[in-house]
Amino acid sequence: VNQYRGSSGVEVSHDFNWYDAVEAPLTSAVDNPCGYSSREPCDDLSHGTHVLGIAVGGDDTNFIGVAPGASWIACRNKDVGIGNISTYFGCFEFFSAPHKIDADPLTDGDTTKAPHIVTNSWSCPESEGCREDEFLNILKIFKTAGIFVVVSAGNSGPGCSSINSTPASHSDYSFSVGAVFHETNQIWHSSSRGPSSFDNEVVPHIVAPGLNIRSSVSNGQFGSDWYGSSMATPHVAGAVALIWASNKNLIGKVDETAKILKNTATPKFAHTLCGNNENTIPNNTYGYGILNVYEAVKQANTLR
Repeated sequence: VNQYRGSSGVEVSHDFNWYDAVEAPLTSAVDNPCGYSSREPCDDLSHGTHVLGIAVGGDDTNFIGVAPGASWIACRNKDVGIGNISTYFGCFEFFSAPHKIDADPLTDGDTTKAPHIVTNSWSCPESEGCREDEFLNILKIFKTAGIFVVVSAGNSGPGCSSINSTPASHSDYSFSVGAVFHETNQIWHSSSRGPSSFDNEVVPHIVAPGLNIRSSVSNGQFGSDWYGSSMATPHVAGAVALIWASNKNLIGKVDETAKILKNTATPKFAHTLCGNNENTIPNNTYGYGILNVYEAVKQANTLR
């Protein structure tokens, strides 16, 4: 809560900082504890809270976030883990031009309040109506606007071309992240592999820790039993925040920042080829390698 952009420490305003794109039930399996069209931040599965904590969490006793000096805004796009094209677009629209609670997104959005970075630990598979190209244009708009879009590679591995859902499959317009076990630096068995099923490019771009990561969960608690590329992705989002905080000339320069992340990643060769030679960097298992935040920020500072 201390990192929430809507909190001044004295009072809270959710205008421009929160939007619930889930306006009606998307599944009949459970009653949603958040209801629908919530007017304040609400997490119906703890997943989003855990992801946010990895990116920007932290206080004087819980050192959980990569970039605890950054602030966050949020949008809910799933009903207890189920979304659709409309809810995903609703959140993309909100992030491109945040608006007040109850305002008209088409006329009242404010692009000056858009976030620098959007971290996405979700995907839209065919079962939710996506064919892979639905979000391509909005991702192009985000890149043109200088918004860095980080996305989870997915948890459909270990087969090749298992990065087969949007937005991770759009390798030119999103930065995809696979999951490694930080104690061994080995790829997590179920982390999705490339090449992209949409454009056949090498993905993921890099990998980051994704197993047994301690972070915040709902109701003021902490947990470390979450795992997957969802947990790896916010490590990279936090890293971009640190890069842009250390060198403000890089803010909005998506390609340049992606290049820094790739160039400073610790190279890791793949055991499963997936269209690559064994000694290829990047490869379709680890991409350019394992995220190295220290080296990324160090290189960013040399570009002043």
